[in-house]
Amino acid sequence: MIEIGKIVKPQRIKGEIKIILNCNTDRINNIEQIIISGEKFNIEEKRIIDNNFIIKLKDINSRNDAEKLRNLSVFALREELKCLEENEYYYDDLIGLKVYNENNEEIGIIEDIDQFGSADIIYIRERNILFSVPFIDTIFKSISENSVIVFQEEYDNFKIND
Repeated sequence: MIEIGKIVKPQRIKGEIKIILNCNTDRINNIEQIIISGEKFNIEEKRIIDNNFIIKLKDINSRNDAEKLRNLSVFALREELKCLEENEYYYDDLIGLKVYNENNEEIGIIEDIDQFGSADIIYIRERNILFSVPFIDTIFKSISENSVIVFQEEYDNFKIND
């Protein structure tokens, strides 16, 4: 499962919900169901407005039903999502990866990722201290399924102690 967003509020009176996405809208065009709190829901209707996903779920038929889902994370099955292009990643796959510098010296581990307008923020635990750095090409040299390589000088210039 891949987290695709968070429910922010009910939409209209017939049980629609508004989801703020944490992925590109083209990634979710083909999904037919979502998972909320471990429960699968079939999607009856869907539309995208800006970066918001408005959906009507089967068995959620009132604003009160939709309100119960407010602030919950929304997941989709990986196989329903559009395939990733080169240099695209699901954040769930990055969390937990070890981070090395270009000399293959271990720096830390990715603990979390936040999305912001200009650049997403990667949180790296380095010797029991949590640092944040923007997820930009000048810092991140390469990413594989097992590790992340950063340019040490750029990493040091941008990291902020959280």
